[in-house]
Amino acid sequence: MKRTLPVILFSALLLFPVFSERMPANMLGQIISGETEYFIETEGNTKTLYHDDVPVRTWTEDVSGNDRTVTETDLETQTSIVSTYSNSVLVSRDTVNADASSVKTTYLYTEGSLLCTTVTDEEDNSSVEYYLRNPSDGSLIAVRRFENTELVGQSYLYAAESLYRNPGSSVITEGVFSVTEDGNITYERNGVSYTYRRDGKILLEKEGNITTEYLYDNDDLISITVSSDEPPYEKTVTEYEEGNAVLITNFRNNQMVELSDYSGENGAMVKTVYSSGAPVARIYYMEDNKRVQRVEYY
Repeated sequence: MKRTLPVILFSALLLFPVFSERMPANMLGQIISGETEYFIETEGNTKTLYHDDVPVRTWTEDVSGNDRTVTETDLETQTSIVSTYSNSVLVSRDTVNADASSVKTTYLYTEGSLLCTTVTDEEDNSSVEYYLRNPSDGSLIAVRRFENTELVGQSYLYAAESLYRNPGSSVITEGVFSVTEDGNITYERNGVSYTYRRDGKILLEKEGNITTEYLYDNDDLISITVSSDEPPYEKTVTEYEEGNAVLITNFRNNQMVELSDYSGENGAMVKTVYSSGAPVARIYYMEDNKRVQRVEYY
């Protein structure tokens, strides 16, 4: 047995070699090709990034079943970031500074999409961001942020510039919002309720007893209806063609009272006046739509 032991040990070293590997990298620790002043050295479960032969950052990976923990340490600032993954999904990230102060971020998911992130410091101060998604395709619609349970801001992410919410923008600042089943956004602020399409076009505005509805043909506005749900139940319907108002109809108590037609030559208005739902007069205006050209009675 004394003769065979060295052979067995030598064979074990061949099967399980202990070595380190160096590969060129950039300052982020990403493997690259070509000449560089950075390189990565791998030994066991630890990778070390060198700059001019001086170690500047390390990554240590520990795996247990479906859980994986990666500890990244900045050797210059002595800051460590511990990222924990479960089934390849990031669930938490702890940042520990050189002065022992720390910040912990946790991530919560629903149906594979990020639902919220919670950031907590060592004094238990916390901020939470909730991510609102379109039910139809899961795309991100809005972000709602709280600090110590108090709403501090929200961001709207749209393709349409009219609803971009950026620092310094006054388009949308704060309020209560929700998403409908078809992916439209309802937004309430200062007693006014708004509904927007996903592309940012407004569909509905309601303030008190006044409701304004917007109707589109694809992206083109074709009508705006302003109505009151209190007596005498007045309503105005404005119809558009190529962005221009061509027909304005006024109702009172569900009966037509005026019809203004701008679709004629040069856009000169022709107004028809109604009584008890029947036309009584037609007024023709000049091109300035202020001076009357003539009046016809029924």
